[in-house]
Amino acid sequence: MLPATVQPGLLQQAEGKRVAFLPKGSSNGLFGLFASAGNSYTVAPGLRIIDENNRMLLMGRLPALVGRQVGVTFDLYGNINRIWLLTDDEWNALNARQ
Repeated sequence: MLPATVQPGLLQQAEGKRVAFLPKGSSNGLFGLFASAGNSYTVAPGLRIIDENNRMLLMGRLPALVGRQVGVTFDLYGNINRIWLLTDDEWNALNARQ
């Protein structure tokens, strides 16, 4: 079950502790304060990456996930603190919700 604050998008790039995330569609509300198209974000120290089968992945796997459909949440400092690899059903449900 994904939290209400998760934002769908594509993982564009992952290098070290920086991640480029392209949000799906237009941003609104508080999300607009943190994410805009083409921006690169720092990952939070306690980053959690969860795959389609709800397994935790290590941060070293981020470069292999570039181009994937993901959902992310941000901490209070604008860092990405959670990344979910989305199934097609989850992707469609998140886009319908927005």
